[in-house]
Amino acid sequence: QRIDSGNLQLETMSMADVLKTAASNHRIVADKKGLSIACQIPEGQKGLVRIDKGRMNQVLDNLIGNAFKFSPDGGTIRLSMAEHEQHVLISVVDEGIGMPAEKHQRIFERFYQIDGSSRRRFGGTGIGLAIVKRIIDAHEGKIWVESELNKGSAFFFTLPIVKQDIVEIVPEV
Repeated sequence: QRIDSGNLQLETMSMADVLKTAASNHRIVADKKGLSIACQIPEGQKGLVRIDKGRMNQVLDNLIGNAFKFSPDGGTIRLSMAEHEQHVLISVVDEGIGMPAEKHQRIFERFYQIDGSSRRRFGGTGIGLAIVKRIIDAHEGKIWVESELNKGSAFFFTLPIVKQDIVEIVPEV
C-alpha cells in the first residue's frame, strides 16, 4: 500500500546499467538451477530513466525470480532493453510453462494464482506481480505479459525516457 509516486526516491539512472547489474546478480542462482541468464542491450543505449533504484530492483528480482521458478532445467532467461522516442522498453523472457491468454490480465491482481489448488507445484503468495504492477504504475510506466501455454512467458514494461535538454549557448556580441 505504500507504493505510490509520492513515496519514490527518484533519480536519473541508466536502465541499461540497472539491467546488467540485475543479470549479473542473478547469475549464481541461475547456475545453481541449471539455467542461463542473458542480457541484450543495443550498443550505445543507456535508457535514461527517473527511477527509485530499490523499487526497480524489486521489480526485476520478482520477474527474474518468477522466470527461474517456471523455467525448465537448461532454459534461458533473457533480459533486454530498447530505447524508443518516449520510453524505454524492458523485457524478461523465459522458456517456461507459460499461461493461457485468459489469465494474462488476472496475474497482476493481488493474491491471484493461476493454479490456486492446494496441491499446486509452485509456491508463492500471489502478491509479487501485483506489487510489480504498482511499482511500474507509480513510475508512470506500463506492464503486460505475452505468453502461451508450454511456450514460455515474456513480461514487458515501459518507463518514460528522460529527455536530454538541449541547451544552446549563444555567444555575446
